[in-house]
Amino acid sequence: MIYEYNSFLKPYISLFLEQQEIVVGLSTYTHMQSILQHFDHYVAEQGYDNCNFTETHVFQWMKTIDGRDSTVHFYVSCLRSFFVFLRGYGFRPFLPCCPKVSDDYIAYEFTDEEINAIISIADNYTLCMHPLSPKHPHSRRKYDRIPFELPMFLRILFGCGLRREEAVSLLLRDVDFRNNTLVIRKTKNDEYRVVPMDPSLSAILSRYCIAMGLGTDPNAYIFPGTDFSNPVPGRIFMNHFNRVLAEAGINLAGRKKQERGPCIHCLRHAFAHRSFKKGTKEGWAMNDQIPWLSVYLGHRSLRETEKYLKSNSEMFSEEISPFEDYSMGLYPEVIFDE
Repeated sequence: MIYEYNSFLKPYISLFLEQQEIVVGLSTYTHMQSILQHFDHYVAEQGYDNCNFTETHVFQWMKTIDGRDSTVHFYVSCLRSFFVFLRGYGFRPFLPCCPKVSDDYIAYEFTDEEINAIISIADNYTLCMHPLSPKHPHSRRKYDRIPFELPMFLRILFGCGLRREEAVSLLLRDVDFRNNTLVIRKTKNDEYRVVPMDPSLSAILSRYCIAMGLGTDPNAYIFPGTDFSNPVPGRIFMNHFNRVLAEAGINLAGRKKQERGPCIHCLRHAFAHRSFKKGTKEGWAMNDQIPWLSVYLGHRSLRETEKYLKSNSEMFSEEISPFEDYSMGLYPEVIFDE
């Protein structure tokens, strides 16, 4: 996407983005471009003509931001960084404080019946289940292995709790069938980890690799796209998964603003809940189970794991209670003055 800037801020935004492109990731950089375009258009509409933005200017702009608390936080954080940059040129714009982000994300929890329906539909999936898009008439032919890959892909997500892009990036050399493990190299936090697989899943994956003709090339992708040297893009799997959900009649009518509804990432949440539930029933000690699950999922802190397990306390209320008892002693209570 091409971002255009029309206000007097254009040269300053260009210089700021040149600096940021070096120090931030591509996704963050793209978001910053979008946010600054939003602010630039607002400045042009309001007819502002100097960089000494006041507190009133900033708060009026914040009212135009539509999204969750985390979205507002990121917008303000980006603007604050830009204003710090402007101060280096002698301007004195008001520096806003980043608003507090409340933990308002609610994941959709698949029931056992829904999981079974998803796997069953994926096992019988065909490209004819969805017509070709008139905008992309050749897209179906480009990834014609999807009916074979999708069932395995979903089993990996649900059976190992991987993120979508972690599974997409798997190479043949990352699979150890003897020890039933996966090596995850491309991760959200850039931290290499080894993930155990259930022997039954490992056996299915072995038969899948043979059927797909991956051969002995260690650098062949487990989920090849146009060829074995390129993977299927994660968004392609996401699109086909949405069609599976539609076929299964799984949706979240009347969902709250912060609720994503059922999506492919919810399979990771389903893995986390069921793993914790299984460990609890088998008598695992909290001191062992919770840190192990956190590391397994590739989380940097137990707070991330806690968010996964608290996403739907009604379905897993019996399992959430012991986690909360355990975590209360780890996080110091913070008291804010009114």
